Amino acid sequence: MRKVFVDTNVLIDVLGKRDGFVSSGEVFSLVEFGEIEIFVSTLTYANAHYVLSKSHNGAFATKALKEVSSIVSVVDLSKEIVSSSLNDAELPDFEDGLQIYSAVHVQADVIITRDASGFVTSPINVMTPAHFMASR
Repeated sequence: MRKVFVDTNVLIDVLGKRDGFVSSGEVFSLVEFGEIEIFVSTLTYANAHYVLSKSHNGAFATKALKEVSSIVSVVDLSKEIVSSSLNDAELPDFEDGLQIYSAVHVQADVIITRDASGFVTSPINVMTPAHFMASR
């Protein structure tokens, strides 16, 4: 089974049912078929809750995150992950660095994001949801 690390924007696509991002939902459907295991960071939970609270409301955000908790594994932001991101001078974005090092920590096979610009230094292959779905 492939280990897939999902960036915050992809999770928000799914939970917020954002138009135009069908492939993000398709990625999550692969869990049901036992094809992939999805990992997200604790940072993703915090950021997704914030965004969904603004676009919907706090109760919606909490309910959506509770529901997705049954199909994702959460990577804790450890001191090691934070330190790795802080000390990586090649990273274009600290937050994306936290995501990269969270994915490294769980030995993910791929990082799925809609904004690959912050992941250019990732040692792990980075794909958009659509590209991932087309390549499987």
